[in-house]
Amino acid sequence: MDLLGIKVDPAKVAGGVWWSIWREPDGRIGGKAVDDPGEGPALLIVPALTAYERALDDARRPHLYEIREGKANDAMLRLIQGQALGRAVLRGWRGLVVGGQPLPWSEDKAVELMTEDAWLSLREFVQSAANWRAALAAQEVAKAAGN
Repeated sequence: MDLLGIKVDPAKVAGGVWWSIWREPDGRIGGKAVDDPGEGPALLIVPALTAYERALDDARRPHLYEIREGKANDAMLRLIQGQALGRAVLRGWRGLVVGGQPLPWSEDKAVELMTEDAWLSLREFVQSAANWRAALAAQEVAKAAGN
């Protein structure tokens, strides 16, 4: 097995990957990893690694009793996961609007979007993209450099 086939780009691991996004006919969000998001709507997503795990630990802390006692309900678990996604995974966006109004980036707004059930499609996309290792491939960097 040639390990070059699984090598990742450290800059993408640390800084994230831009994803050009669109709305699918069924209401889900579709997207693809891009080097330059251009002018269209795009999300900056950091892979779910150590920072995400730390953010999950922080989000769980106020709920440890309920979690340990098996009393954590689905809403609490979604809140915990959403807080971690908003703080450690969704690190920026471009071209997003709500009701025709531009949505400026902030970590607080990212947490809000990741924790509110109304934005389920967005949360599902962010979670899926954060786990898609192919977006981190170093070979794409090498191809772009002509190697």
